[in-house]
Amino acid sequence: MASVRPLISILDTLPISVIYYKRERDATISSTYVMPPSLFHASLIPLPVGKTLIAESRNVPLPKEKAEKILEHFRYGRSTSRFKAFFAASEPSDSFVYLKKEPAFELDSVHVYRVEMQAPSPHPMAMVNRVYKALLNKEDCKHLRHLAEEYWQPKINWKFLEYISSSMTVFEELPIPDSISQAGAIWRYQEDCREALQILPKN
Repeated sequence: MASVRPLISILDTLPISVIYYKRERDATISSTYVMPPSLFHASLIPLPVGKTLIAESRNVPLPKEKAEKILEHFRYGRSTSRFKAFFAASEPSDSFVYLKKEPAFELDSVHVYRVEMQAPSPHPMAMVNRVYKALLNKEDCKHLRHLAEEYWQPKINWKFLEYISSSMTVFEELPIPDSISQAGAIWRYQEDCREALQILPKN
């Protein structure tokens, strides 16, 4: 089995556009989660209500780009590529907290929408951060495939999920979530991050 270090070195040299793997694999998203009745998306730009939008390639901040490439490498054709997707949440507060992690976040520019996605798939947001942290740890680097697998096909009952899809219909704009709702979303995410730190292969 190839070591992780050569894999990371190879990914470092690749532009994002060439790591959209075409390999197919008959794997379905875990049935642990029931699709919520509504999804919510927060944006720093106003979106047209009543329109269906198609995702375009997104820019990934440099510190996180390597983690995104690792996730894409181990996607194996499942779900939608994170490099070309919309992200939504099951609660308005979750989508708002997700957006707060963006470098360009400004409260005055935030818009929160109720949306509908075409065939969205649920994934634990904390595992993205877990893969990023694993890249900074020599021992954890050995387990990148295992960590990515939990993102793409989760087996744990996560509290804070992100739903991804290549298209999204915008239905209505909503008020900014209140501070109590935001605090609840932050707590759920932090709990998931603590859970994610415990994930390692059993062998």
